[in-house]
Amino acid sequence: MNTLEKKMVFGELRRLMEEMREQIKGEIRAEIKAASRDIYDVLTGLGVIEPEEKMWTKADIIKKYCVSKTTVEKMMTEGVLPFCKDGNTQQSRVRFRPADVRIAFQEYNN
Repeated sequence: MNTLEKKMVFGELRRLMEEMREQIKGEIRAEIKAASRDIYDVLTGLGVIEPEEKMWTKADIIKKYCVSKTTVEKMMTEGVLPFCKDGNTQQSRVRFRPADVRIAFQEYNN
């Protein structure tokens, strides 16, 4: 085999190896994504985490943690309980991320 033929063979081998690498990377990414989705679904189903798109209201917190509206508002005022407002007025709806609520009540009860 002459030098030109060797270069062609090695070039083809490099190309094939690169294709294989990309294919393997794609398969690994797909497996990781599927596993992440499965883990998220299991943890959500067990109640360990809440779907992030679901925001809680004051009423949800009061019911779940058996506290008064005054306690929730006090925690908000003190900055212990992070919240999001739907608008800029005093009557704007207030929403809470479930993870923030859990953390706030863990620290509040200790």
